[in-house]
Amino acid sequence: MISSIATSNNIGWHNWSHRQRGLLRLEEEVYDGTFESLFDKLWEATISILQNNYTSSKRYAPKEEAVALSETLAPTHEYHEPDEPRIVKVENLEYDRLTIPSYQRPYKWGVKNVNQLIDDVVTFCERGTQEYRLGTLVLHKLSKEPSSEMEIVDGQQRSITLLLLLNELHQKEEFTDLFLPEFRDSIKLFLAKKQFHDSISKQHIQENINAIRFRIVELKKKHVRFLLSNCSFVVIALYDISEAFQFFDSQNARGKELEPHDLLKAYHLREIPQLSYTDFQNITGWEKMESPYLSSLFLLLFRIKRWIEAQNGRFFTSNSIDTFKGYSTHQSQLPYQRIFLMADCYAQIYNNDISRRLDKQHLEYPHQIDQAIINGSLFFDMIRYYSEKHKELPDLGKRYSNKIWSTLNSYPEHHRDGDKFTRILFDAALLFYYDKFGTEGIDKAITKIFLWSYAMRLTHDSVKRTTMDNYAREENSAFRTIHSATKPFDLLNWELPIIKETSIKQKGMASIKEIFHNLHQIESEQ
Repeated sequence: MISSIATSNNIGWHNWSHRQRGLLRLEEEVYDGTFESLFDKLWEATISILQNNYTSSKRYAPKEEAVALSETLAPTHEYHEPDEPRIVKVENLEYDRLTIPSYQRPYKWGVKNVNQLIDDVVTFCERGTQEYRLGTLVLHKLSKEPSSEMEIVDGQQRSITLLLLLNELHQKEEFTDLFLPEFRDSIKLFLAKKQFHDSISKQHIQENINAIRFRIVELKKKHVRFLLSNCSFVVIALYDISEAFQFFDSQNARGKELEPHDLLKAYHLREIPQLSYTDFQNITGWEKMESPYLSSLFLLLFRIKRWIEAQNGRFFTSNSIDTFKGYSTHQSQLPYQRIFLMADCYAQIYNNDISRRLDKQHLEYPHQIDQAIINGSLFFDMIRYYSEKHKELPDLGKRYSNKIWSTLNSYPEHHRDGDKFTRILFDAALLFYYDKFGTEGIDKAITKIFLWSYAMRLTHDSVKRTTMDNYAREENSAFRTIHSATKPFDLLNWELPIIKETSIKQKGMASIKEIFHNLHQIESEQ
């Protein structure tokens, strides 16, 4: 194939690092009515080569015999009903049929996991264990054809780790006879078609390969035989992607409790009928965020949403995830929902217009923290959007009110729990204002929000999570005020209670008190 196809015009063979696999690429703009012709071009470029190389005795007619050729070349697999869980030995895993969808998180299992796998194999082999269960694979079967591909919904990390081990083992001369030719081919096919492009996966794969090569010198033939014949997975293959994710939810709920944002991810993935390029980008961006960061971002958004409604926002748990579940655009529309659907439609039309190739403009969907959640694609876009907004807060603070911002980050007592809770109020209210009004009047808004939030700290001996929560839910709170405001002036005209010197109970915090006193005096005079 490589030698027979020379690069010319828009079709060519791109060889990867001189290895015997690569990418046959056809680059051409597609207009209405021309898409089918692209397949004809690929067919004409490859069919004669396949015919000559595969067999000289059998002739294939052009498109009519395509199925015959693919069926002849494809490996045969025993068909199993996908509705019934199967116990599958490692040596019977059909890696050539498995794919890893783009929305899956990067490969993050490390050397510790590799060592644990190898240690388990050796330990249970030496004990004479008849069967060792490696875990569960939840698969989404893409069609009802017996040899159809299956996406890994749950079990990606352990599957790749095992594959890396198997790939090294079958290349060792002393273990070659333990691997059936079909299984070796299955491993090779998976490796040939799956490419990892993110740096996280690449790093862990290389580290784990090195660890495997270091450890397999300890393995004896009986250990490898045990891995292939006595180690197994419970395989659940489902046609419906929604059922696959539901099973994923229930499986994980039985073990270590998933983070609320993991449950939300599974829920909203089910709400996307077909993933678009933007969906892939947003979900990939989600997976690159560390779990602690996602937890803190969701907690911040959760609190703002709850405090707007004067509701408890102290903790975000799996029992609270309904706050981030809304309505589905593919269901019947209620009158109040139409404006959100219209905004989504217009943003898509604008961004997909051919004129964007000239002006390079992009229109963001107009997310607002206090609006209804739209399930599916816009949920993931919302998290991407507010992650970016949250990261912009330090620049805003430095640019529009550097004295306040630098003081909040540096006064000696800012590490105390009560001061941390106060800072949460300040950051949350600032994000809410910035989300609604942008930078319009933001310098004065920072002053108002500072006076309101740190009045709580200065007038309480001790500030706890409950203190913060109750203060944020008051009728005159920043959150209730911003929520009801229709223009920046409404917040700037917000009357704050007068704090007398005798009401201040906090000792220390000299720099905070100085700024507070000066700004409070200005506010009182106005």
